[in-house]
Amino acid sequence: MDTWHLIEINHTQKNAIHLYCKEDEGAVQIRITSILDDNVLYLVKDVLIGSVVDLSLNQNKEPIEWKLTKNYPESENWTFNMLVSRERDGHQNGMDFLKYHIANAMNKTQKNRGFSKYAKKKIIGKWGNGDSELVFDISGRFFIKKHNTNEPERLFYISEGDWNISSNMLVVWDSNLNSGSRQLLVDVFDDKLIFLGDHGQLFYTFERIIN
Repeated sequence: MDTWHLIEINHTQKNAIHLYCKEDEGAVQIRITSILDDNVLYLVKDVLIGSVVDLSLNQNKEPIEWKLTKNYPESENWTFNMLVSRERDGHQNGMDFLKYHIANAMNKTQKNRGFSKYAKKKIIGKWGNGDSELVFDISGRFFIKKHNTNEPERLFYISEGDWNISSNMLVVWDSNLNSGSRQLLVDVFDDKLIFLGDHGQLFYTFERIIN
């Protein structure tokens, strides 16, 4: 029986999701499930080009604490069966696509419809990643204070503007430049702000800065 890598991804306001990964000849088999009212939700099935060793927890390349299991989910009815969708619509199949799977799975398992309102209160303040600072002002203004990297600007496309949170998405925009972006807000704690990562990083995290 094949061995799968498993990690449980928890959330302050939503049900946890379970990400299963397995090496498959230059690709990674992906399955994502959750539990709702004691029933298994079969959310995502896909195969992405890459390797499990390419995956990390965050932008600092922190390793994922996988649990190894021979029990893996299988079903004929997946909410997002990307193997079928890709044949039909030609979606990409690189490892970077994993962030969309996590986002879709989290949105399907949302149990608290008030998350956006909760996040608007929690996000106000300063957040840092060691190189840069994000500032979300109570007036609705947004700033990036850069130090040694342009990574946050690549994430948001702008360095200052207005912000709002709606439908679990952080929206930032600059009216003068007519530019901005939407980022799925994975979670926000008293001390940590989490966005979806890319290129094999599950998350992009910032720590709260207390003056």
